[in-house]
Amino acid sequence: MVALIYKVLSLFALSFISYVILYTANQKHIAKLLKIATIVSIVSTVTIYFAPLLNRIDNDIVQGKQMISAGEGVMQGINNAQGQIQRAKSSIDDNAIINFGAVPKLQGESIFEIFSGGHLEYPLKGEITQGYNDKNHGLDIAATEGQPIKCALKGFVKEVNKNDIYGNYVVIDHGRGFATLYAHLGEVVVKQNQKLFTRDLIGYASDTGNARGVHLHFEVRYNNKTVDPLKYLK
Repeated sequence: MVALIYKVLSLFALSFISYVILYTANQKHIAKLLKIATIVSIVSTVTIYFAPLLNRIDNDIVQGKQMISAGEGVMQGINNAQGQIQRAKSSIDDNAIINFGAVPKLQGESIFEIFSGGHLEYPLKGEITQGYNDKNHGLDIAATEGQPIKCALKGFVKEVNKNDIYGNYVVIDHGRGFATLYAHLGEVVVKQNQKLFTRDLIGYASDTGNARGVHLHFEVRYNNKTVDPLKYLK
């Protein structure tokens, strides 16, 4: 663009100088023509002087646009990569059906350990007086009054409550849809949302609720459905 302007002005200057020469015989126009010729000469000189600078400005503008375009491409690439990572994480969460002992534990540990066979600690040592069946959706383990009840696997306290069936009970959320329930407790020493590790104290055995004698009712749940705890206890 600058080069084109320079060429046009140069042609104009040459034409005008020719015009001045043709009319030099007319003395009364000489002074005016000389002034105009001087102005044209100054404009041409300024254009010639600033032409390289204007060319550099044009080049800088072009390079700036190219850098902006490249930056936008990099940002688009980052956004695409983040989307792929998120889709991969969702795929793992949705497609890896975690079933105790049926699917290998994923590499690495999150804040929750993924359940697999043999990873649950017994919440207390005692005789199993009733196993898992259609009417009893957990294990009944004989205990003595005040016997400590331990957390079977690390997690967070999801619920601390009481009712007529379970008496005082605690639900521990272990992540990935898994939870354990401890019922017929006497004193409870944990609070809701508290973080627990394996074998941390939850409370003490008693016979609260619909209990025939002192014992612990222990349940394992996956997506709010009970499963047989014996398959997953050490």
